[in-house]
Amino acid sequence: MGIFAALFLITFVVGLAVLIGTAVFGELEISDADGPLGGLLSVTSASTLLFGWGASGLVLAAASDLPHPIVALLAIAPAASLLFVFRGLLLPWMARQQSNSHASRTAYIGRTGQVRVAIPADGWGEVTFLDEDGALTAAKAVTAEPAGITIGQEVYIADVDADVVHVVAITPL
Repeated sequence: MGIFAALFLITFVVGLAVLIGTAVFGELEISDADGPLGGLLSVTSASTLLFGWGASGLVLAAASDLPHPIVALLAIAPAASLLFVFRGLLLPWMARQQSNSHASRTAYIGRTGQVRVAIPADGWGEVTFLDEDGALTAAKAVTAEPAGITIGQEVYIADVDADVVHVVAITPL
């Protein structure tokens, strides 16, 4: 086994192990998921690239007579494609499924919660609330209030969309 074949195998195994780990234990974000890179600097993204590069490198090296450095460069394209499919299509779809709950997101309507990340008038923030099973749930939230809603403010969930909950501030009596 050559040095490149060993490198492909190691990156394949490490990428697969970390992907399984993030599926079981959750994601650890290295950067702001809504920043300019859109969450590309996450453990899941890095492990997806490692897994894709290792797997495609192993296949390309076994199926062709190309020099291994060329195979290493060619393996970048399938790895990037895998990252696009995983990060751009699969993860957003999975996030909308709300697999941690047996009820749909419409069950959130009427619940009260607290703002965890401030919600500006023209943007989004995050709220936490207890779902119907009593589990603490966090959701991306937007508001129609002109001044936005500050951290710690109590809110009422008035509506839900596929990606966000619509909230209004609860003013204390």
